[in-house]
Amino acid sequence: MRCPWIAYASYKVTQSIQTCPKIELADPAELPPIIREALQDYVHELQSLNFKLVSYYHVFSTQNKPPAWELLFQDLTSSKYCSLFALQPFCEMQQISIIEMVTFLQDSTVLITTNVQDYGSFKPFPSEIKQNLVHASIPDLLQTHDSQLSKRIVPPIALEPDAFHTRLIEHNKAHITFSVNSGNFHWIEEGKTYRYSFKNAGRLAIKVALKNWFSPKDTRTTPTINQNTQIEYEVQAFLESRASKTAETKGQSKWIVLASLAAFTASFATQFEPIALLIFIGAIILHEGGHLLAMLLFCYSAPSVLFIPFLGALVTARKENASLTEKFWISLAGPLPGLILGIGIAIVGNFGQESTSFFSNWNESIWKETSIILIILNLFNLLPIYPLDGGQIADLLVFSRNPYLGCMYKSFGALVLCLLGLSNPLMLIFSIVIAASIPASFKIARWRSELRQDLREIPEPDEAAAAQLIFTKLKDAPELSYAQKKVIASGILELQRTETAPWLSRIGLSIIYLLCLVVGIGGGIYSLFSPRQLEAIVQDLGKSESQKREAQFRRSVENFKQYASQQNKASLRQEIKTETQKIQNNPQDSTAYLRRGYARLALQDIEGSIADANLVINQFPDTFESYYLRSQAHQLAGNLNQAKADHQKGNEIRWLPKIAKATQEIKQNPENIEALMRRSNAKQNMGDHNGALQDYNTALKIKPQNTDTLMKRALLYQQQERYPEALKDLRDLPRNKVPANLRNKSIHD
Repeated sequence: MRCPWIAYASYKVTQSIQTCPKIELADPAELPPIIREALQDYVHELQSLNFKLVSYYHVFSTQNKPPAWELLFQDLTSSKYCSLFALQPFCEMQQISIIEMVTFLQDSTVLITTNVQDYGSFKPFPSEIKQNLVHASIPDLLQTHDSQLSKRIVPPIALEPDAFHTRLIEHNKAHITFSVNSGNFHWIEEGKTYRYSFKNAGRLAIKVALKNWFSPKDTRTTPTINQNTQIEYEVQAFLESRASKTAETKGQSKWIVLASLAAFTASFATQFEPIALLIFIGAIILHEGGHLLAMLLFCYSAPSVLFIPFLGALVTARKENASLTEKFWISLAGPLPGLILGIGIAIVGNFGQESTSFFSNWNESIWKETSIILIILNLFNLLPIYPLDGGQIADLLVFSRNPYLGCMYKSFGALVLCLLGLSNPLMLIFSIVIAASIPASFKIARWRSELRQDLREIPEPDEAAAAQLIFTKLKDAPELSYAQKKVIASGILELQRTETAPWLSRIGLSIIYLLCLVVGIGGGIYSLFSPRQLEAIVQDLGKSESQKREAQFRRSVENFKQYASQQNKASLRQEIKTETQKIQNNPQDSTAYLRRGYARLALQDIEGSIADANLVINQFPDTFESYYLRSQAHQLAGNLNQAKADHQKGNEIRWLPKIAKATQEIKQNPENIEALMRRSNAKQNMGDHNGALQDYNTALKIKPQNTDTLMKRALLYQQQERYPEALKDLRDLPRNKVPANLRNKSIHD
């Protein structure tokens, strides 16, 4: 449950651009009242320890983040400095300040004593002695700092504030460079900006998570702050964060995208054939590209893409005031292009299959596989199950009006994913992550329910008044941090904006969604079955097995007649002349007889076709193609019994030697799975389904999770209408391992 959070946190850390610290003199009058109130006790305490307040500074260390406030204190010897740091927004630090005591020694060593946790992000620097006394008071920090100074042989240096800051900045820059060279960070602009390496970010995320989960809670009393001052500051910080158009980073690193794509591809490499893997990756990119394009069209900022191994991909962007219509189209823009493309390929492919040979052989398998992957992937995402795209659309259009109903809907989605996860551990983890977010949704629903009436009285554009109302109400929950209040406030405002969307717009968008869903389902059926197959399925409903075989036999005759009627008769006559010339040149050319026989058959010259088949049979009795040709000729003539006899004879010639060869190999090596599969394939083509099933069972005893064997046994069960056994074999297949091009094919050599 924690692993996805750690991975996401690591990714976010790598996206945050750090800057080599820059310090600017600040106007004390600009110090926010909440920070002034929070630090006043620390100021008095330092002054009682003979430290004097030198000045106020702004410290810039993270790009696109407000600078931290620094209150710099100096002792009487001018060798010890103490800094009080307050990050902004200050409420995010829960009124706990960073205290840092610094002394430079004459050998260029710097001694730093601080009250914050060191997570090891920076490589230990040879010229730095750092002492981390987490949660220590100012007297304790000073005592520890002085104790360490007394142990040093080299005396400290007395520095003026400007000289102190200059040396501190040089030291910090040297430390950053040292850590970059050690692989903890990567330069973006050398000497100016850098970012965490993914390994370092992951290590940081894990350490922070372990501290939060297992370390005792901080029980220190925080400075007393006027509640109205705190609310005013929180509202101001909240509105500034929403109004900011600047993203946390200037742009996502292309290497992060490529690395995540490589990891994602590798995670599915063993579950797909190479061509299917390329199609699957292309379908995922098309899906996420649709989301991304819609976000850009609706002026979202800071777009980023992340591929998650074994699961899927994630596109994020930022827009605080997105409307219901914008959110709808962004959710629909993912599955819609893939559905349209998949259905289009299925229509063209089925049309081509009916009229020309363009989509035959390997082309047919590729277009059908592409169509099925596109439709199944995007249709699944369009289902009204939260948090899929369709689930988010349903939540927007229906359930968001009632917050408690929305929570129930999300719980139902988590339950569905959990049931799917019974056969897929990764889906189970995903469902747990979704379930973990439901309590936060419930909190938002509870607070919104209490504020609904008051919020309705506020004009919609007046976000400041709404934020003031929300944060004033949240003061009744002192256990909430500012970060939690910010999430709740954002959620309430988003739900409020969705609730006030016009009903006419809501109904129109609902119709569009349902239409896309119905068309997607129809397209899925159409991609799996050609029109003739669908017609045959309907016609065979309620028939016995023998009646189905008879109907199938007659349909093959009609199909051949239709095929023959579509052929160019002039070209067929020319082919007959060409093959006749080859026969005159070489009366032993069996291939020429067969080609002429099939051309005659296409012209419905049944007697001529049978005569060519007989000539081949007389000269080459073991040529199974000649029996197949004569079988088709008898089918066209209506001699079904003779057609069946010839077809059976052709099968015997074709498959019995292969059965004998495979049997001999199995005797030599009973665990020869390849030979077992060849024999079962041959038996199945001979109509010996029980024998084929026995060989499949033997192969699965040798290698229980063999994908090919499970798939072929499932197809055999399907032919025998043993659907529960077929479904069981399909469930036992590894995820996404079903070769799409085999789903509607009989098993051939």
